[in-house]
Amino acid sequence: MTKLNDARRQLLEAAATNEDGFIDIAKAGKTTARALIKEGLLIATPQDGAEGRCLITIEGRAAVAPAGKGAAAKKTKAVPAAVAEPTPAPAKLNKTELMVQLLTRPQGASIVAMSEATGWLPHSVRGFMAGTLKKKLGMTVTSEIVEGLRIYRATKG
Repeated sequence: MTKLNDARRQLLEAAATNEDGFIDIAKAGKTTARALIKEGLLIATPQDGAEGRCLITIEGRAAVAPAGKGAAAKKTKAVPAAVAEPTPAPAKLNKTELMVQLLTRPQGASIVAMSEATGWLPHSVRGFMAGTLKKKLGMTVTSEIVEGLRIYRATKG
């Protein structure tokens, strides 16, 4: 389990309490958000010119879920019932699963979001979509430009 300082915990709790799991990061929180992205607790999803938009991951929700009685539970703010339910510890997603998760969301994902989530360069992301998703997994990948930003979506079959 990742140890969280107060700033990281507050940021994750704010994302967890949003119904869609997104949070717009203030300039003061960019460093904190970057650290959480590197730990796999947030996914950067810049959209509509909003540079600091992030999505909380399953691991991020688990990190702020109440642990029970004790000091950790006292620091935790109120968490929605859907998050508070005890769930088994999620397995860390491999990069293929992460890419499929990003691309099958209704809002899709940009190259920048996929690059930040995986740590790959943009040409590697595009190659992965063409090779692994299209050819190996048989997925259909579509793209469209939304307000100057190319958004990719994938469907199975």
